[in-house]
Amino acid sequence: AAVVPAVTAITASRFKALRELDVSGNALEAEGEVSLAHALQSLGGSLETLRAQSCGLSSRGAVLLAGAIGSGRLERLERLD
Repeated sequence: AAVVPAVTAITASRFKALRELDVSGNALEAEGEVSLAHALQSLGGSLETLRAQSCGLSSRGAVLLAGAIGSGRLERLERLD
């Protein structure tokens, strides 16, 4: 999936202060869902808004996303679309 390299790139140190992430409208597919969950856990506490509408999130992807959000690493997350 073309989204995977972009999602994986946000784990780089230059994105540690990322406050908003919008993956809406992107077909994440299985690999992208795993990459997104990993990236969210890597971001730490800077992310405030996550937009993920119409990205084809599967039920497994929803579980991964919930796990990342519930990990306690996203304490500043205020908005999930």
